[in-house]
Amino acid sequence: MSGLFDFNEYHRAWVAWQDALPEEHNDSPKRVQKVLADPSITNTIPLIVCADGFSMSVQASEHTYCTPRKYRAWPYARAEVVYPSAPEPIIEPWAEDSGALTETVYGYVPLTHISAVVDAHGGCVSWPPVPYETIPQ
Repeated sequence: MSGLFDFNEYHRAWVAWQDALPEEHNDSPKRVQKVLADPSITNTIPLIVCADGFSMSVQASEHTYCTPRKYRAWPYARAEVVYPSAPEPIIEPWAEDSGALTETVYGYVPLTHISAVVDAHGGCVSWPPVPYETIPQ
């Protein structure tokens, strides 16, 4: 992806990639389903990794602090950021715990600010996901 980072595009593309996986791989690490203890949360998007090494989890579903608060409800206006790899002033106003900026949730962060963070760190380098056929069986 180049230019201004577009979370809606990233999210849509990830969901399409997940949907294309063969049925027998729906519980595999590629879907990142078991990262969370609650097996009903099946739509976790992998970390967004930036060119300078900065990373953050950005999520949007019925289980997260986003607008709208529903899975596959594009376009999203706000999303949840979790555990950025370093403090990031652009999103700091949304930190749930301002004393633990790399260990907290940032609820309802405007996508314009998420895009600004990604762009400030050199852009997203964690896309596209690894093609299914290249993963050792």
